[in-house]
Formats: sequence, structure tokens, C-alpha cells
Amino acid sequence: MKDTRNATLKSTVLRFWKLLSAALYTGIFALCWMHFYVPQMVSPYQWKGNLAVALLYCLVSVLFIRIYRGYAVSIISRNEVIYSQCLGLFLCNCVAYILLVLLCEKLVTPLPLLGLQIVQMIAVFLWARVACWMDVALSQPEKAIIIYRDREDIAKVYAMYRFAQKYHVVDMVENPGEYYDATAKIADIKTVFIVGVDATVRNGILKHCLDEGVDAYVIPKVGDIILRGAKMHISGDEAFLRVSRNSLTVEHAMVKRAMDIVVSLLGLIILSPVMAVTAIAIKCNDGGPVLYRQQRLTRDGETFWILKFRTMRVDAEKDGVARLAAEDDDRITPVGRVVRRYRIDEVMQLVNVLRGEMSLVGPRPERPEIAAQYEKTMPAFSLRLQVKAGVTGYAQIYGKYNTEPYEKLQMDLVYINNMSVFEDLKLILATVKVLFMKGSTEGVDKQQVTAEKR
Repeated sequence: MKDTRNATLKSTVLRFWKLLSAALYTGIFALCWMHFYVPQMVSPYQWKGNLAVALLYCLVSVLFIRIYRGYAVSIISRNEVIYSQCLGLFLCNCVAYILLVLLCEKLVTPLPLLGLQIVQMIAVFLWARVACWMDVALSQPEKAIIIYRDREDIAKVYAMYRFAQKYHVVDMVENPGEYYDATAKIADIKTVFIVGVDATVRNGILKHCLDEGVDAYVIPKVGDIILRGAKMHISGDEAFLRVSRNSLTVEHAMVKRAMDIVVSLLGLIILSPVMAVTAIAIKCNDGGPVLYRQQRLTRDGETFWILKFRTMRVDAEKDGVARLAAEDDDRITPVGRVVRRYRIDEVMQLVNVLRGEMSLVGPRPERPEIAAQYEKTMPAFSLRLQVKAGVTGYAQIYGKYNTEPYEKLQMDLVYINNMSVFEDLKLILATVKVLFMKGSTEGVDKQQVTAEKR
């Protein structure tokens, strides 16, 4: 009961703190709006109109911050919280500036909004420090047990953010048998972590957890994710889960393709100065070709030539072996390191999107040779080819360059099971966040050829 009261108190306090942040950021904007911009309007709003603008700003800012997980103080670091909130507010202020230009019927100076952004960044920094402090101060380590198959599974559990502060592991159970009874183990336990064990055993443990009111965390397998996307089919007195190949409806396919064309065109136009500078820098660096073409896989195993800005030496694969970039790879040129750091090399894929060879959102296209190696040990890897390859997606946003293929497959299947126009828009916006995060471009170990660890 005490644990429940502490969890309720923590949830209430943090919820109030999040609401206070929304009110604070909106209040700062309202002062800027009323003092600098309302006098410049052709037809200034009355108080009701200004209140509506403030409420709209509040809703849009919260939407952006939530897309970037800026309120997730319990699962991401303080620096990432600050970065996420500042990015969300920056995009919201860009939307506000466009609205201002429309209302004033002329270009207005963005300097007050820049000042607003700086003040908001200071507020975000202070808010995040307090929020993260409260998250720790109001938390008491919960008693937990880990039920696992092998030692690698334990590392996955301990990789959770602030695991040691949140949980006190009182016991570990290795590879329990089919008739394992968890009743005695979960007595006086708040949380159970179940990783890698057989589905039959896992389901029995989950039943005990539900009966006793114990929280259970499970790292799903590919089969679990596939079933999650299944549709219930009741015939007679039996319930069936209907598992079928995922495909877009005609309407969804048309909207998705239209969005691909519009966004890729706008992206190429807006980023053309960056592309020109990149091309000149690559050419001046070693005199080699600016672009790099490589065969990749897309829907139904079809191949296409992906376009990228060249970041490696011309003879990077002179031995004929297909391999991923390694950490501190000496094949990467000095210019290439900067280009890869900010993912500028990926910009040319907008041309692939415009051609219809790729989509903006979808599984990352793999090289045929590397995909074939993955499928030898992981036949389910080909399930990623149910839809067209994409520039961005769950694996690209929440994973890393060196994320293991099984985990990439899991994330790609989550997207395939939840495809929608709204989901695509959310992932496109979320992509902006990872552009400047170093961890997202980490290479594999030098001993590895693929991302698969052996």
C-alpha cells in the first residue's frame, strides 16, 4: 500500500509540474505576442481572440514536446529532456511566426520570437532540473526479480534508464522449467522482469503476476509483435487471431504517396544550399565522385540503387566484402565524418522517394548481401519487406546505426502493424530530433562486418 501511495504522489506531482511548464511557456509567449506583435496587426484581436491564440500555442507546444518525449523525465536523461523541449518549442515558435505573417499581412521581424526562444530555453533548463530531481526524490527502489534465459538477457534489463535507482533486484531466476511456479517468488515483489524465457513459461508467470497485482515487464519476441497486429475473428463459438500480410489500403497508399512527393520536393528545395555546399566539400576533399550508389532491398525483395553523398574513400570496399561502417572507421573521409554526423549523406534519398523507389517512412533498406547473412540466422528478417523501404522509421529514430538486426526487425514490425498517415507524420517530425544526437550514428565494432554480434 505504501508503494502505491508513493507512486500516486509522484505521478500527481510530476503531472502538476508538466501542466505548470505548459502554462509557463505559453505565458512567456503571450507577453511577447501582446507587447510586440498585436500592435502590428491590421485588425488586432480583442481579448477573446488573443486568448484563443494563447490556447492554440499551448496545444501546439504540448503536441511537439510530447512527440519528442520532452516530458518523459523517468525514461530519458535530463539533457535529452532539455533538448526535446527546446526543439519542440522552436518548431512551435516557427509555426507562430508563420501565423504572425498571415495576420499582419507582411513580413515581421522575428527578433522578439528569438528572444522568446532564449527565455523559454532558460525556463526549460530550470524546469528540467527540478523535474528530474523530483523524479528521483519521490522514487523509492521497488523490489524486483529478473526471470531470464541467459546472461545476455540480464544486460538488456539493466540497460533501462536509471534502473539501479528505480529497482532493487532481490532475486534472479535462470531459465525456469515448464512447470515453474512463480507464486512464492513474487510474494512481496512489486515488479517482475521476464526476458527470453519460453512463451509457455512466460504466460504462466504473467498469470501469477496479474493474480497478485504485480507489474511485469516483458521484452517481446518477433512472434509477439506479429500477433499484436493480428485481427480478432470470431466464428461460431471460437475466437481466432487472423494473421495476414500487412498492406496499405488504396486510400492510405494514395495519401502516403502524395505526402512522399510533396515533402521530398520541399525538402530538396529547402536543403538545396546544404546539398550544394556538401557536394563542393566532397569534391574538394579528394576529387572523387560526389554521389555514391548502392543496391538496396525494398518491398517484396525488389532491388533499387540508393543515392547518398559519398562519405568514404573511393576504394572503401576494394576487397569486395560488403560491410557496415565501424566506429572510427579509417575508410571515412574527414568531410565524410561531418556529413555522417549530421546525416547529410541521407538527403539524396529524397530523390529515391520522389522516384517512388522509397517512401519517407518505412523500414531501413538493407544491402542484399547483408540481408542474406541476417536471414541465415534470423529467417523472420525478411518480414521487413512487406512494405516499401523508408528514409526514416522506428528503427532509424529509436535505434542506432549499430543496433542489432533482431531489434531493428522488432521496431520495423511495430511500424508495419501500426501504419497510418498520422503515424507517418509523427515519425517524420520525430526524425528532426535524432539529426543532432551523436549516438544515432555510432558505427559497429571494428571486428564486425554486419550489426549482428556473434
